[in-house]
Amino acid sequence: MTTGNDRLAATLRTIGRRLRQPAAQAPALHVDPSNPFEVAIAERIRALADQVNRLNTMLWWLFTVVVGFALLNIVLSVLK
Repeated sequence: MTTGNDRLAATLRTIGRRLRQPAAQAPALHVDPSNPFEVAIAERIRALADQVNRLNTMLWWLFTVVVGFALLNIVLSVLK
């Protein structure tokens, strides 16, 4: 008969063993389009991803400009 402490110790050992093991990596999902419709959709998705990346870059530049002008405004108000 095992006591509660023995069961707890065994459970903690099991958890420790599982935490030390590397996590199982899910296989990468690379599906090649198999018909013309899928090829067209894949091209459209790539084009949309490029647009999103460009918009994200422009948004970061806009954010940088806004923060820069805000800091410039603070510096100018302090210098007055």
